Amino acid sequence: AVKPLKQRIIKIENNIDLHEKKLNKLNETMLKASQQQDGSKIAELSRSIHSCKITIDTLFNELEEITSELDTQMAVFDKKIKQLDSEWRADCFEKN
Repeated sequence: AVKPLKQRIIKIENNIDLHEKKLNKLNETMLKASQQQDGSKIAELSRSIHSCKITIDTLFNELEEITSELDTQMAVFDKKIKQLDSEWRADCFEKN
């Protein structure tokens, strides 16, 4: 089923986008905390940044797997369409 895979891809891409925006905000906050030399805030932000990066990497891996699965299913679908088209053309020529 191609449609659920396409929907899943869109959901993952949106989730990646959200996490990348979150990561940018965390990095901006980290810069401010560094300028203020706020050690506890830096440690907290460092953990959050690390966690966000891991989430993004995981999402990209999932996206890659699903995209590969979609490509495989699309190839099967295209092959079936070509087969049906060939059979239909053969039937048309037999009738004429």
